[in-house]
Amino acid sequence: MLKAGLVSKGKVKQQKQNSRKNRRRTPGDKPSDEAAKQAAAAQRANRERDRQLNREREQVKQRKALRVQMRQLLRTHRVNDKKAEDRYNFTMGDKLKSLYVTPKQRSELMSARLAIVLHGDSQYLVPVDVVDKARALEPELQVYIAPAGTEKDSAAEADADDPYADYQVPDDLMW
Repeated sequence: MLKAGLVSKGKVKQQKQNSRKNRRRTPGDKPSDEAAKQAAAAQRANRERDRQLNREREQVKQRKALRVQMRQLLRTHRVNDKKAEDRYNFTMGDKLKSLYVTPKQRSELMSARLAIVLHGDSQYLVPVDVVDKARALEPELQVYIAPAGTEKDSAAEADADDPYADYQVPDDLMW
């Protein structure tokens, strides 16, 4: 037809392009409704999994931030003395632990003005009011506060039949 002059070169070229395009697109290539539904469901599942992973990452970040905040709180308020020579023994759960304190710190521990906080591998000697702030950040915090009764109070409440009532317990007794 080109040689006969019935059709121009541009028309022939355009016809070839259209025929190539038509060969690529066949009527059977259109996605079916079922395949589209499966693809949409897979996308929803992927989005939900991504949201869950993001939530978990955010929770990990929050836990790390709380840990750092707790450590800063305890480090700024601690009254541990590296030169302390008196060993103070206390029980934490079923275990016997010890911490070196000064005589003044020992008396403040016995009067429940100071507390011992275990955080990580460290023992912090902090004022009792700081313990409330620390527990607000981490409720499961391990804290030792001396029992409410002191030695003098317990001696007054001793039985009259006590055979050791005449013997005084020295203040500097270490167990």
